Amino acid sequence: MMKHILLTLTVILITQFNPLKGNNMNTKDKSDLKTVIVVYSEKGTKVDGKEILMVYYDEETLSKVILKDTTNSDGAAIYSVPGNDLKASYIFTFAFTEKGINKCIAMRIPAESNYGGQDSITINIGKGKMWYIQNSEAPIQWMNFPNDGSKVEEIKSDINILKYDWGTQNASDIKKMSFVNGGYKGIGVGDIFMPGSCIFVTIK
Repeated sequence: MMKHILLTLTVILITQFNPLKGNNMNTKDKSDLKTVIVVYSEKGTKVDGKEILMVYYDEETLSKVILKDTTNSDGAAIYSVPGNDLKASYIFTFAFTEKGINKCIAMRIPAESNYGGQDSITINIGKGKMWYIQNSEAPIQWMNFPNDGSKVEEIKSDINILKYDWGTQNASDIKKMSFVNGGYKGIGVGDIFMPGSCIFVTIK
């Protein structure tokens, strides 16, 4: 039987949320914006009209911004997220309800120095027997979502950079091996998955 790796990432946000803002409300100049396309599917079928909240942490105001949109006929909702001086996107996450933000999985397009710096990313999220996230166009870097008022510090520990399909267990273009003693090393904050990686997740 195929062995799946389940990743549980729970981020508890205990601070107040900003009011919902329009999709074009950003604090940065347009040249600094990253395009984040979220494609939602259920059992392999793209879903039209699914409401998705996109939340990013503004590194200038040190507060979270909530964007709200629904998927189109292609199952896609498109958002603009600012980037910083290192060409990383601001940390962002997504949820289906405001209450669901408390169970968010935080991520970003990594800095240019870590194979990142891309201007856009497509994130496919789907629900079958289990949830999965697959990225294209840019790497995903797992992050903690900061509390309001906190500065975003750079990751100083070792980072696993890999492209791995957790479903088929096929690997390619691995920059740094993530297996330990014949087993699997847990996915940690700062780890980067190159485009094409598929990660099965469970959210508690």
